[in-house]
Amino acid sequence: DEDLPEEIERRLSEIEAEFDAFENRPISYDPGEVARAGAFVSIDGEGRLKVERGYVRPGDEAPVADDGGDAGEARDDVDAASPGSAGGAQFAPGQGPTNTSPSDADADADGEEDGPRPLSERLVMELTAHRTLALRDALAGDPDIAFLAALHALALQTFWRYPSESCLEIRAESRAPAVQGPGLKESASARSIEERHANWQKQLPDEPELLWAFLCDFDHDSRMALFAHCVSLTVKADHEKACAEGIVFHGTPSHGGFKLSAERLARMHPALRETDGWFEEDCAWAKVAFAFPECFTDEQREAAIRTLKDWCPDEYEAATGDSHVKDERLFLERHANDWIVIGAIRSDRHPGMVECIATIGGRYGHWGKPDSTERRYLVPDAEYDRRGE
Repeated sequence: DEDLPEEIERRLSEIEAEFDAFENRPISYDPGEVARAGAFVSIDGEGRLKVERGYVRPGDEAPVADDGGDAGEARDDVDAASPGSAGGAQFAPGQGPTNTSPSDADADADGEEDGPRPLSERLVMELTAHRTLALRDALAGDPDIAFLAALHALALQTFWRYPSESCLEIRAESRAPAVQGPGLKESASARSIEERHANWQKQLPDEPELLWAFLCDFDHDSRMALFAHCVSLTVKADHEKACAEGIVFHGTPSHGGFKLSAERLARMHPALRETDGWFEEDCAWAKVAFAFPECFTDEQREAAIRTLKDWCPDEYEAATGDSHVKDERLFLERHANDWIVIGAIRSDRHPGMVECIATIGGRYGHWGKPDSTERRYLVPDAEYDRRGE
């Protein structure tokens, strides 16, 4: 049974009624204050007119009267003329001295007819903070109501575009997949989700203000089913990260890559472009890093150049006029019958020397072993370190 005990329901109703009375109490202003005050006029989250009254600019504050007398007498006069004070003694709102004259009592009665004075913004904020903590504590002690409140917040965001009826800061995001292949919308899972969503939409009330009462009347199984549907729409198996405007990395549990906007794609060298704007993360990512180096780190830029030279030599040559792989291929063709160094190690038997291993044509055998008789040459450390200069 989902019904709360009668005593708890009664107490909750009393608390809610007290809060409503506190928030909706009438506010009246002195005519003199109205002449100086202004209002903020705006539009709320649902597009309705919102008017906030009772604001006074510092320059429009009423000056304190000064009759030129002694400062102490002026202070006494101000205190004596202030509501809630008598003979210099201050009183809380609604209290006063016990020995007031009938005329004073009449004046107080006239003031009370004008209604309660508005609370200061600071006091309202402090009271609201107390109310927030009290509600959090109460909600933590009632798991059933907490679940219902969470379901209410999720359903509002799932079925209404601009929900504003929940005090819970729960955000449910439901974004479409960034990459949608052919037939995705016609797949079995897509049709099932669409049909289920449409069925729930038919059952729920038309106005969000009626949703809470509707959910309270729901049976346990229906609440759980609606909760599961709302949560399921937030699932996102992939992730995306914007590296720069028009450059977004998309990742999945097994693979990923960069997606470039049409504007970014047009700025790349034609030889480096991918027709659909997708650059997979194995090798093609290097084209993005090479074309837009300002979006990547020094290490990433160096790795991109190495990747392009080794795995995309034709594209790299077209974009730069240089090709590491093609140069290596031509070198090996020219020196097919010469001894070419394929490896080197620091010599333990000859300190200060490097043992360079060479084979004919630089060829390797099975599992990286030389396929012909090898030779070893001793080269001084300093000379070896200057290689390639």
